[in-house]
Amino acid sequence: MAVAMGTGMSVWSFCVLVLFHACVISVRASPRSIRIGGLFEPEHESLALALEYAVDRVNSRRDLLPSTRLLVDVQRTTAGDSFGVSKKLCRQIKDGVAAIFGPMSGYPAAHVQSICDTMEIPHIETRWDFQENTDFFIVNLYPHYLSMSQAYVDYVKHLQWTSFIILYEHDDGLIRLQELLKAPTDYNFEISVQKLQADNDDYRPLLKRLKKLGRTRMVLDCSYKTLRQALSINMMTPYYHYMLTTLDVSLVDLDDFKYGGANITAFQLIDPTRQQVIDVTNDWILGRVRTGSSPLEEEKGMRTHTALVYDAVFLFAKALTELMRAQDVTASHLSCNRVKPWTEIEGLTGTVKFDNEGRRSDFHLDVVGLHSDGLEKEDGYDSTNPNDRFEGFCVDLLAEISNVLHFNYSIHLVADGHYVREQVIDFTKPFMNLGISILFKRPEKTNPSLFSFLAPLSFEIWIYVVAAYLGVSFMLFVLARFTPYEVV
Repeated sequence: MAVAMGTGMSVWSFCVLVLFHACVISVRASPRSIRIGGLFEPEHESLALALEYAVDRVNSRRDLLPSTRLLVDVQRTTAGDSFGVSKKLCRQIKDGVAAIFGPMSGYPAAHVQSICDTMEIPHIETRWDFQENTDFFIVNLYPHYLSMSQAYVDYVKHLQWTSFIILYEHDDGLIRLQELLKAPTDYNFEISVQKLQADNDDYRPLLKRLKKLGRTRMVLDCSYKTLRQALSINMMTPYYHYMLTTLDVSLVDLDDFKYGGANITAFQLIDPTRQQVIDVTNDWILGRVRTGSSPLEEEKGMRTHTALVYDAVFLFAKALTELMRAQDVTASHLSCNRVKPWTEIEGLTGTVKFDNEGRRSDFHLDVVGLHSDGLEKEDGYDSTNPNDRFEGFCVDLLAEISNVLHFNYSIHLVADGHYVREQVIDFTKPFMNLGISILFKRPEKTNPSLFSFLAPLSFEIWIYVVAAYLGVSFMLFVLARFTPYEVV
């Protein structure tokens, strides 16, 4: 199942914004090479490798930067060390970097953003971030948190859930599910919210309480150990449905959950069946054989953050290529071109493009569910198409007619909810009949009384029953008087 989130595109030129500083360094560095910098923590080594692999792939392609070679300078940083990060960033700026990728930690990343904005150096991020950034030199490829939250709302509506519970471990989970928490006001949802204590490894008492209360639909923004503990108390049956907020469910070992029949649903930004993803994955596997290291997480696959770093390099390379085709990259062209639209690419995570505030709010999500054969895609629907809310013969007929006559249409419900169509349009007689024409009014509940046992039959029927009983009894009495065997 696919979910599409859409918004308008701006007329701001991402090309000039990304390459503003590259114009400055062109008078100092060789025109045949441009340096980019990366700042990554040791626990994100796969992201640093993805950056280096992406640079190698860009340099091997002739359609991107045909006369220019990208050079990459990756610095390892310490999580939370803003001062150390700033020192390494300043060294990279001194060497003449055209863009900065990373880091992933919150406070150091904010520090890097401030420096890059002051120095007018493009800062390209791939981390989840809820902070609103209006700086022209900062671009984040991670899907915007409000758009992701709206995707959760759309899918819950698609599942027709009316009551469910949200389990989360960290306060960030409430931000990720912000639109879903607002949904009861607009969609009449009944939502319960429960925070899991991250320092407590045993969630089974809470899960047992939910099981006793009959809560079978859950939205999980927590670690995967919750699923394993649910399995241990027999909460992985077909009666339960779990929706995960992670984008990396394909990296989780779900073999133990396939046979219980539980419904496990999640979203993924990477489509592993796309040829581009297959080619890059195979290339990284060969790279592991040659060098012993690879951006892939062992044998599990490609993480979303890793693919985003790879896409970020290609986005930067294409922006630079388009700018070089339009003008010479020199110090005399330091301006923001507001004519061209933002650059778009087809990357590992699908179409990469931004709205007028530099957010990635238009993206494609695949909904995957756990089946006996593993994770499989669910049937597709488009949340931006209002016609997908309806189904039936008339809807299918209208869709087929539009395909033949090539016209667009939109289905809307009437405002008052009364479907008095024959007052406006003359309809023909029905040409399809299912043969079901008996209507039955649902009986209204009444309070029980002393004579409630008479309710199944009408009063006349009970009179006939009593009369028949008395008549038969009288006839038996008369017949008994005629036989000598009944005389005492």
